[in-house]
Amino acid sequence: MIFRKILMLGVALSVLFCTGAEAASRYTVTEIAPQQAVVGRDAVLNDQGQVLARARREDATWFHFLWDEKQGFRLLDEEAIQLGATRLEEVTALNAAGNLIGLVHWPSPLCYGCSSPFFWNGQGLHLIPQDEDELTIPIAMNRHNQVLLARHYGGGEDTRWSIWSPHGEQPVAVKSKVAYPVALNDQGQVLFESLSPRELLVWHNGKVVRRIAAPKGTFTQVIAFNNVGDIIGELLSERGDTPMLWTHTGHQIKIARPGYQIQLSDLNDQLELVGEMTTNSSQVAILWNPIDELVNLNGQIDPQAGWVLERALAINAGGKILANAHTLSDPSQQRLVLLAPV
Repeated sequence: MIFRKILMLGVALSVLFCTGAEAASRYTVTEIAPQQAVVGRDAVLNDQGQVLARARREDATWFHFLWDEKQGFRLLDEEAIQLGATRLEEVTALNAAGNLIGLVHWPSPLCYGCSSPFFWNGQGLHLIPQDEDELTIPIAMNRHNQVLLARHYGGGEDTRWSIWSPHGEQPVAVKSKVAYPVALNDQGQVLFESLSPRELLVWHNGKVVRRIAAPKGTFTQVIAFNNVGDIIGELLSERGDTPMLWTHTGHQIKIARPGYQIQLSDLNDQLELVGEMTTNSSQVAILWNPIDELVNLNGQIDPQAGWVLERALAINAGGKILANAHTLSDPSQQRLVLLAPV
């Protein structure tokens, strides 16, 4: 008990030390979580302020939900079953229009319980066509309802990528020995990670329009890709991992502070980055922009509310931030909160 009190005092002091005194709160904090549920880090925030997340009940079963301020919670697993599915396997993405993509188990005379890709909008849950010998994985979706797909044939020996929409499908390919698409933005640009050679590739309208080569002895790992063409990720090497921002104008910026370890999570089109900053004794949610650089978000909220923000997960165009947090009174229980600019 004494050790726990000392630990909590250290966390509180580290929050105050890192943030400094603030004249006024810049964000309100709203807790988002179904009762008796633990929400994981895999959460998405769109420009409408809707939140897509996965949570675990007390009986250790997982479920997917969609939340917004007006409608509250939608329990997606239950809705999918009501629409005819056997089971909702995974929800991959939520776009700015509020539409969803993912994988669902759908009753089929050919393959009971096989995974089928879906596109879910206000008109219902629609299966994305795939052949009998094919496994199709939805990777990403933009606001125009274009979906980046990986189509696997022959048990995964042959993989082809494409952009699918309700109006048609376009193949996506680059000339690289080993390259994988990881993101799609609203311009229709596809971001590839290439391992041979080690570089990032931006594909658009049938051709590669940009290359970012990894320095010798390193390789890149993408975290997020915004609609302007800015990229955040990490340079990985034997010496350690370096958080990076690659702007669409060609600048490469290291996101660092001496003595701290930084992990990025997301960025918006205004070049605001979010993530977490850790030392041996503390972990705090951060915001980075070109003017203020690194800002501890704990110094931007009302300290009387009792929240400790651990990790910022996502940020939307309006500056709302999704974060993991705990209260000073219950540090063992991680919660999901939404920060809204005042």
